[in-house]
Amino acid sequence: MQSLLDIVDHWCWKWRLSVNQGKTEVIHFRKQGVSRSTFNFNVEVKPLCYTNIYKYLGFTLDEHLQFREGINTLADTAGRALGSIISKMKNCKDLSYTTFSMLYDAWVSPILLYAAGVWGGKELSRVNATQNQAMRCFLGVHKFTPVLALQGDMGWEPCLIKQKGEMLRLWNRLSSMPEVRIAKKVFNWDKAHNYPWCREMNAIFNETDQQHVFTNGLRCNTQSVKHILFREYKEKWANDIWHKQQLKTYRLLKYVYSPEPYVTLPLDRSRRSLCAQLRTGILPLAIEIGRFYSVPEEERLRSVCDLNVVEDELHFLFYCPLGDEARQILFQKMQDVKSELFWTEDEVKLEWFFREEAFSVATFIKSAWKLRKNKLFGCF
Repeated sequence: MQSLLDIVDHWCWKWRLSVNQGKTEVIHFRKQGVSRSTFNFNVEVKPLCYTNIYKYLGFTLDEHLQFREGINTLADTAGRALGSIISKMKNCKDLSYTTFSMLYDAWVSPILLYAAGVWGGKELSRVNATQNQAMRCFLGVHKFTPVLALQGDMGWEPCLIKQKGEMLRLWNRLSSMPEVRIAKKVFNWDKAHNYPWCREMNAIFNETDQQHVFTNGLRCNTQSVKHILFREYKEKWANDIWHKQQLKTYRLLKYVYSPEPYVTLPLDRSRRSLCAQLRTGILPLAIEIGRFYSVPEEERLRSVCDLNVVEDELHFLFYCPLGDEARQILFQKMQDVKSELFWTEDEVKLEWFFREEAFSVATFIKSAWKLRKNKLFGCF
């Protein structure tokens, strides 16, 4: 390396140029546990200082190639881009699900997934946090909302699958690159030694039953592989929601990982927020408030009605006397469309309302919630 620096030094002397010593440093990329080089590199007879990080094409690399610094920088920048969308969302109160998703994909995702083809093989909390914040903002829920419910109702592709998609794109590019290119030689060397990046690619192809692609160094169908990964994630999601107690009501009405009607319909933010809170189990009913104070579930009552029963989501929707007048309108719609549902279980009604009459049930929830607040606090 010093010989190469000498060549640069000689070229600069020949053309009467000088190297900016303040912007010229040395970084020693190595494994953790390996000591940094003690060799003194010189340019123009002046020693160069060692540094721990280096920014290349906008991505920050550390001396152990952990990518942590670069990913945190990307997450911070993507967060600022998301803040710009949120400010526009406040000014444009009727921003639709489709428009919000397009803005996120156009403004935030390209920043968040920059260079993900290199570092995207693992699930990263900072990357997930940015997308979760975007979903919370659109649904109008707080930071303690179960992530599984956010993902299920929004139906967005998880960050890890997007990251793996970027890795697949890089794989295709390297696979089709001429053998004389330095990047292709490095790729072949990495694959031959089963180093981390190729090991992660091997895991992806094994997971999608396409081992022959890795073995033979073939191009893959990126969308097909992502589709398989997404399908497997949906199956895992459907299993995971049964292991979270807070999603007791959510499990009654959600079976498929896809955008919900109340999300895609042009509801105002307050109605969409109340629907999301009720579905995800964070609407401040007695059943949820009591959980924070470790009150036994059977004692989580509320004085807004005289029925002396646990105030949960089903009670609020179908039995609380405060909403009787608005509930008659809601049930009349069900009677007109599908009268046989009137005698079915509450869980069946709940699932049907959110699937077929999301606009009507959102209107009822908003009206009943206002009446409840007035009863408890004496104001709307």
